[in-house]
Amino acid sequence: KNGSFAANAESGALGLKLYTRNLVHGHFCPENMEMIRAFAALAPTVVPLRDPLASILTAHYRNPFPAEGNYCRLVDNWKLLAGFWQSKEIFKPLLLPVDRLAAEPSTARVHALATVLVHLDLGYPRHAMEWGKEWRAVNSSGFHPLKQAYWDGEWRIIREAVPAEWRALQEAEETLRPMLEEAGYGNLMWWNK
Repeated sequence: KNGSFAANAESGALGLKLYTRNLVHGHFCPENMEMIRAFAALAPTVVPLRDPLASILTAHYRNPFPAEGNYCRLVDNWKLLAGFWQSKEIFKPLLLPVDRLAAEPSTARVHALATVLVHLDLGYPRHAMEWGKEWRAVNSSGFHPLKQAYWDGEWRIIREAVPAEWRALQEAEETLRPMLEEAGYGNLMWWNK
């Protein structure tokens, strides 16, 4: 149950409680954009990122045979996010490269978490230091061969496993790269260099 929502006494419709801190979580996709635009225009926004290729590999591992035949729609969602970010419709956007931070020393993670908390005007709770040091992987797909190929930089194996998605990412590079570079990504294996 989410304590940020309350039911209207007359209609029963759910809405956000006023005068309280609210956390709204959603994925960038066409069906969520109306809600995302409404919230992101008014409130500080944190956009957790990971390399789009990594998200495609996770989706492929979890379901190797999607109904659409491939995961190019994920690339479309990334382009939607990049276009939204470039439009400056987001109030105070903060790009948070969660996969990059997982590989950084704990001091960088603590600093990133502090930046998020200050960005959202939440202060700095005493547990932030522990959270930043711990930085557990949440929603991880665990180990799988394509993830190992990704870690090892074996782009040919990945390109062969997900050719349509690889091609779609390369075609979207011009749209995605500025946002990803601002978030601190560089030299991603699917970039056309």
